[in-house]
Amino acid sequence: MSNVPISTAVRSISEERTREWLEAQTAPDEDEAESIAESSVVDSLDYEYSEYTQDDDDEDNENAGEEISTMPLGTSIKFKIPKELCSIIPRHSWLAQSPMEEPEVLQRPVKYVVILHTATESSEKRAINVRLIRDMQCFHIESRRWNDIAYNFLIGCDGNIYEGRGWRTVGAHTLGYNKIALGISFIGCFMRELPTTDALNMCRNLLARGVEDGHIASDYRLICHCQCNSTESPGRRLYEEIQAWPHFYNIEKEEQ
Repeated sequence: MSNVPISTAVRSISEERTREWLEAQTAPDEDEAESIAESSVVDSLDYEYSEYTQDDDDEDNENAGEEISTMPLGTSIKFKIPKELCSIIPRHSWLAQSPMEEPEVLQRPVKYVVILHTATESSEKRAINVRLIRDMQCFHIESRRWNDIAYNFLIGCDGNIYEGRGWRTVGAHTLGYNKIALGISFIGCFMRELPTTDALNMCRNLLARGVEDGHIASDYRLICHCQCNSTESPGRRLYEEIQAWPHFYNIEKEEQ
């Protein structure tokens, strides 16, 4: 038996995978090839959710222009969401580690969606967001001793949606709500400013897609992390914004 600590071994494997991947790429340009920026993540704009089968992909292609119901601020209209406007960058594209244990299946459609922030730096560069997500997963597994990255999805200020645990797996984002909610976390700290417009729009599109695909209940309740636990997440400014969105649910009012 080796005496090498598990955390050291995991980090070593992760670093080795990164080195192998980088060596396989062409030489970076002055922008560092945006590092991992325009890496294998680029092709994922046309890559459907990694958990879907090929049959699901074919069906989505046939219905790519189908109208779906959404409810933008204060009204109810129908518009078409092109597939690429809700493309989810799959786990393998940000070089995710495998879960430490067998994931717990989330019962769907979920009644709640929790909005959080990661309380890290934010960036409009895909390369930096990929690095941040990998660092978060490492921290959640090695320091928190969780099974995987906490969130079901993450949204960057680059306007991309990143797959965390995905639609079908119980997260570790909000105490008391993990088994009944999806956790969507914006990458950054939003105490004084909002995420980019692209990031906010992507969150709306993700919610609409979740309802359309049966992962989120049509009458879902949109809540923020600070309503459920003692925390500033998703940041005061973002919390103010989310309160104006359709489906926002005032837990405090119900408890009065």
